[in-house]
Amino acid sequence: MLDEINRKLDRIDELFPSERLEASKDRVRALKNKRMPDRLPFIFANLGFDYYDDVMPAEERLQKTLDEIIAHGHTRDDFIPHLFPGCRQATIPSMFGAREIVQIRNDGKPEYGISEKLLRPDDNAENLPDPEITAGSIAANWLEMQEYVLEQTDGRLPISVIDMQGPMDVAGQLWGYENLFTDAMLGGTKSHHILTKCTTAFIELWQRQLDLLGDLFVGTHLWGWSWVESGGGHGATVSMDSMAMISSDFFIEHAREHLIRISEEFGGLTVHSCGKFGAAIPGINGIPGIEGINATQMTTEQLLDAGANPDLFFVLWRDYSRLAEEYALIKSNNLKVEMTVGGVWPEGTCSIDQFGELDWKMLREKEDHILEMVTL
Repeated sequence: MLDEINRKLDRIDELFPSERLEASKDRVRALKNKRMPDRLPFIFANLGFDYYDDVMPAEERLQKTLDEIIAHGHTRDDFIPHLFPGCRQATIPSMFGAREIVQIRNDGKPEYGISEKLLRPDDNAENLPDPEITAGSIAANWLEMQEYVLEQTDGRLPISVIDMQGPMDVAGQLWGYENLFTDAMLGGTKSHHILTKCTTAFIELWQRQLDLLGDLFVGTHLWGWSWVESGGGHGATVSMDSMAMISSDFFIEHAREHLIRISEEFGGLTVHSCGKFGAAIPGINGIPGIEGINATQMTTEQLLDAGANPDLFFVLWRDYSRLAEEYALIKSNNLKVEMTVGGVWPEGTCSIDQFGELDWKMLREKEDHILEMVTL
């Protein structure tokens, strides 16, 4: 372990004493058990780097994460120290041998996108190979990052699962959404076969991470929810942005059974989608073992209007300017919410070392206001 890493971990231990950690964990535990805590938990949005889109070597990711944790340690939010490796949508496609499509932005930095298609419209579904984590694949690289962090921190820092794209989104990359959706609506068997293989890949990659990390494994990749009971049996989290593109009937007929399989495998399920996915919510409610919904672009009112089960655990992202109206709805409906709050850190800063006296004053004022809103 490098001296600098050890020093930062010592500082994190000081900023997050056991009493603070247990208080935050108890708030999450209460929501997951469908009871109300002393106050609703909240977490400030990330400060030092883009939690999902920034792709970097393991060494840099670890250092930036430690700095991020220390920043949260100077607040009164409910962030629980852990490292999130990152997100690359081509991760599970790489288990089938698909190459990632990388574009170079105007600033010269790479932008990591989806994978190449492995199947043409008329290909036989059996042409898709069985999933495998091979050396040099994106999936293998993530495992190597997790192993590096595990070794460098000497087991002092929990490590979360990577962003896990669900079966529908992986299949959409490998075959094209237009082919996948058309085949499913025509009652074909290709889509079902491909989705089944993509579900198998999801389960295999999740299990590999759980086996590697053991009690340090954090079974969520959703920002704002930074702690899950250690070990297995506490559910999986699935990113399924394709939910914003499909109807309620399509979700129930073609997507839900594969999510049910994941839920049964890991003892529960929390689903994420960007966009407005209200049409899928009735189908989500019907998943055995469904525990939660993560939404960043649907308001609380939209979630309720779509019929979201109010007993679920909601992981939401809201800008500070919208909190008052959101918490009014949350409280009036007794919703169980862990909130990520944007627009709190001083503008133009990426480190607490850049904060001036006025920055800290404004941050504390916002923090006091948030604590008033989340108190039950």
